[in-house]
Amino acid sequence: MAKSIGLSEYFVFVDEIAEHLRPDFLRCVEDIEYGEWETSFEAILLELMKLPSQNVSLDLSMVESLAAEAGIVDDGVLDPNTWQKFRVWTARKSKNPSSLES
Repeated sequence: MAKSIGLSEYFVFVDEIAEHLRPDFLRCVEDIEYGEWETSFEAILLELMKLPSQNVSLDLSMVESLAAEAGIVDDGVLDPNTWQKFRVWTARKSKNPSSLES
């Protein structure tokens, strides 16, 4: 049986990345009504992408599961290309600037 992904996993994710979010933004994404976390999750990804990817540590497996459950992999609500932009942003993280030394 596949593990269910939802509100509790969303809050685990929020706790893990809270240090990277502005306090006012954090309060907004923690204020979930009726268990509808999906749009807030997408907003977090868009907010995180404003930061250098090298500065943000993420559990990509959890993020991928949340994105799939939120239904933003094919088409985001806030931005149709949120997931594709996020994948590009995380790919930058794998490029180590120190390996470019001459």
